[in-house]
Amino acid sequence: ARILGLVSEASGLPVSQISFLTSVVLNCPLAAATRLVPKGVARHAYGALTTISLLTLAYGRDAQQFVLAAGFVYGLMWLFPRDCGYCTWATIFTYQIYLHYERASEEAWNQGSIDFTGSFMMLTLKLISVAMDYQDGYRRLHFKGKATDHAIYSLPSPMEFCGYLFGLGGTLVGPQWYYDEYIRYAHGLGEYERM
Repeated sequence: ARILGLVSEASGLPVSQISFLTSVVLNCPLAAATRLVPKGVARHAYGALTTISLLTLAYGRDAQQFVLAAGFVYGLMWLFPRDCGYCTWATIFTYQIYLHYERASEEAWNQGSIDFTGSFMMLTLKLISVAMDYQDGYRRLHFKGKATDHAIYSLPSPMEFCGYLFGLGGTLVGPQWYYDEYIRYAHGLGEYERM
C-alpha cells in the first residue's frame, strides 16, 4: 500500500487507479504463464488464486464480494438446478444494480476513482452464463427440453467453477467466455489440445 501511495503522489493519479492498473499489467504475464501450468486441476487452482490475488490488490477487502457471490450462486446451482439460472438473474443482477447505486459508482468514476463494481459486472456475466447453461443442461436431462449449444449436464466441481470464474484474469477486465470453452482450455481438449 505504501508503494502504491508513493506512485500515486508521483503520478498525480488516485491510488485506486494505480492499484487497478498494476493488477491489469500483472495479469498479462500471469495469464500467459497458464500455458506452463499442468492441465486440469492445477490450471483451475492457478487461475483462481492468481486472479483473486489480483482482485485483492486492485480492490482490497472488496474482493470478498467476488468470493461471496460465487459461493452464493454455486449454492443456487446445487440446491435449485431446475431454476438456478433464473434465480441467479433475479439475485446477482439485482445485487449488481444495488452496488452501483450504493457505491455511487458513476460519481466515483467521474472523479477518477475505480471501485470493484466494474469488475463485478464481469463476474455477474459469468455467473449468469454458467447458471443458465447448467439449468439448460439439467432441464434437458430430466425434462427433455431443448438445450443450448453450451448446456452443462452435471454440476461443476467447486475447483472447476472457481477456475472458470476467476481463471485467466477475465473477471478483472473481461472477456466473458462460456464454461464449456474454459473446460476445454483447462483440460487441453478440442481446439486447445496443443496449448
